[in-house]
Amino acid sequence: VIVDSLVLSQVGIAHTELVQYPQAEVAFKKAWMVDPNRFEGLEIYSTVLWQMKKEVELSYLAHFASQTHPRRPQALCAIGNLFSLHKDHKTALKFFLRAIQIDKSFVYAYTLAGHEFAATEDFEKSQIFYRRSLRINSRHHNAWYGLGNIFFRQEKYQHAYFHFNRALEINPSCSVLYTLTGQALEESGRHKEALEVLERGILIDKYNYVTQYQRAHVLFKIQDLNGALEQLQRLVNEVPREGSIHFLLGKVYEALGKTHQALKHYVMALDLSPKDSTSIKNSIEALCTDNEDAEAILQSITPAKTTQNGTKESLSTNNIDNNNNSNNSNSNNNNHNETELSSGLISPFSLGSELSPFPR
Repeated sequence: VIVDSLVLSQVGIAHTELVQYPQAEVAFKKAWMVDPNRFEGLEIYSTVLWQMKKEVELSYLAHFASQTHPRRPQALCAIGNLFSLHKDHKTALKFFLRAIQIDKSFVYAYTLAGHEFAATEDFEKSQIFYRRSLRINSRHHNAWYGLGNIFFRQEKYQHAYFHFNRALEINPSCSVLYTLTGQALEESGRHKEALEVLERGILIDKYNYVTQYQRAHVLFKIQDLNGALEQLQRLVNEVPREGSIHFLLGKVYEALGKTHQALKHYVMALDLSPKDSTSIKNSIEALCTDNEDAEAILQSITPAKTTQNGTKESLSTNNIDNNNNSNNSNSNNNNHNETELSSGLISPFSLGSELSPFPR
């Protein structure tokens, strides 16, 4: 049965709206196999590859688009997405603005330009392009998300909630928008509402691990320690190598007075999330300072390492900094990635970037 390329392209767009990028890529590939000269949907297909960080595939698509449809806004957006993936925001903007110049009604080009301005922290210009996008199509939820993201980064959480919630009303099937809306509510101190939104998001997509993490974080914040522990124990079975989960588990166990379990998860977090080593080490040191048995426990649960002079040395509060000098040098180069939530916990954005990407 030969399926029309338009139908396949629409299937790809639908998967993209649901943040189901692998399925979207399959549908778009099939669409272009049926009609290699198709240009409608190129901009969305390129965004899917951008989200999946598939540089080779996106390079091929951008090259193909530049050769076959050099004056189509869809093709220009695909090329812009390639430069964006390479962190060349200035060149990416040139192509997005060129797409707008060719077709002033092409909504997505305005939103992509807004994303690039946001990436360079030019929030004023970013807002201008998001709002221009919404003037053309008030139901373009990507632009509502973009505005919410700016306000969240500026710690204007009530404004962030309004815009995230507007995006969610337009696209209620996108579980990531529940996460963002819940996080904005949490930061606004509206914990009960945050939990309600996050629980709806989990029902929409049980594989959105960031939403589950965020729910556990809210439960911890309101001191529902058993609820937070139950959520995190389920989550760590699904995502055993995510440092932020182990760090939050350590916080919960510490609050429950279970020092051994707390240190165990702190050490695992330290191993899995070197970029967040400062926050984790501070928690370990604080726990060892407050608990006279913690130092012995810490040494008992960490394997001894052989030093340069051949002696065995276990992790302790005296040498914890020395064990992670290399991690510190790496984290110093990535300070903008080390975000802490208001309660001193590691942000789950590392989860978001790999397991449940944010909209674009």
